[in-house]
Amino acid sequence: MRYLFSLLFVTLFFNLDTYSQILPSRFGVHTKKSSGGAGGEFSVDLSTIGNGIVLSNNNKTITSNLSSGSSCNWRSVYLSPPLSVNTGVKSYTVTIDSYQDAGSNGFDMVLGVVISNSGGDSFAFIPSKNGGIGGFGYVAQTGQKYGYSNCVGGNSNQDYGASYGQGDVIKVEFDTDNKTLTFYKNNVSQGIAYTSGCFSGTTFHFAITICNTNFTVTKD
Repeated sequence: MRYLFSLLFVTLFFNLDTYSQILPSRFGVHTKKSSGGAGGEFSVDLSTIGNGIVLSNNNKTITSNLSSGSSCNWRSVYLSPPLSVNTGVKSYTVTIDSYQDAGSNGFDMVLGVVISNSGGDSFAFIPSKNGGIGGFGYVAQTGQKYGYSNCVGGNSNQDYGASYGQGDVIKVEFDTDNKTLTFYKNNVSQGIAYTSGCFSGTTFHFAITICNTNFTVTKD
């Protein structure tokens, strides 16, 4: 009887040992968490937002409480961390939640990249807020690229892609290695807007500029 019990114990021990090679051990197997999307790297920089900017949805939804009739009372948001050159392809995506054309201007909203993050209470892409060099942006109302005092030349916007508005999803993609900036509307590339000759510095910022309270976007 004692021999039979010992035989059963040894058999059970070896079966359990074999089984343990098939199933993950509770303590010996680790699951690597997948990294978030590229846009998840960036969040609203609370230290630089303009007065009147209203945030909700864990600071992902952005609007303004400033109304100025048919004109614009520009306010801007910058994303953190800053962009450094030679750190790969960086991007963020926004969904346009609300949009009402402000007839007195040809912009309404601009998304893109700037040199300085000091223009929260104004239009982030204006040269005076970027050391005399205009920012690099995709203009909502016309689909043009911002062209004042930057590498585009002259003092006017230049034709680029499709206009965008409520319901559209816009991706801003900055290749910091090759220094190129590309915009996507609803997953369709609008082409390279700005090339390496435009970006002479080493640090840049993602920026979102909205006209007034009639505009709301949600960042990914």
